[in-house]
Amino acid sequence: MFDQDDNGYLNYAETNRLRTITGGSPFDEQVYKESVCPYFKADPGVGLTQEMVIKGYNEVPGNLARDYMLLSASSADVSNIFRTFDRNADGYLSFAEMNELREKGGMYPLESDVYARVLCRYLHADPSLGITATMLEQVHTDFTGQFFQPR
Repeated sequence: MFDQDDNGYLNYAETNRLRTITGGSPFDEQVYKESVCPYFKADPGVGLTQEMVIKGYNEVPGNLARDYMLLSASSADVSNIFRTFDRNADGYLSFAEMNELREKGGMYPLESDVYARVLCRYLHADPSLGITATMLEQVHTDFTGQFFQPR
């Protein structure tokens, strides 16, 4: 998702895109080259591996590791999350099920009005039924890093 050139590394621009989307501020290029890359023993001309990024996020206090997971969740991950919280196995996440997912993930719950008038309207979903796994994936893709509100 962030490795735009698909080479297995996050270069300076790709790293800053990840930082910005996860609520961080971009690195100054000099800081990236002289502090960040040397810390991970990475070549600044190549960038950071996924393992290096995860290590950095796990070493920083806060919710960065969770945010990174949210932003890098695959289609299969989103489907598994959906199945876990679709408690009645009806193929929909109801308002209550969606908020359980959000609260277990350390997110703010949605207000019923926001769920019905914003989320369901955007997805063309019936609020009385809820949202499907495909819709959850669409929201995750369309609003990467914005749909979920970290506490």
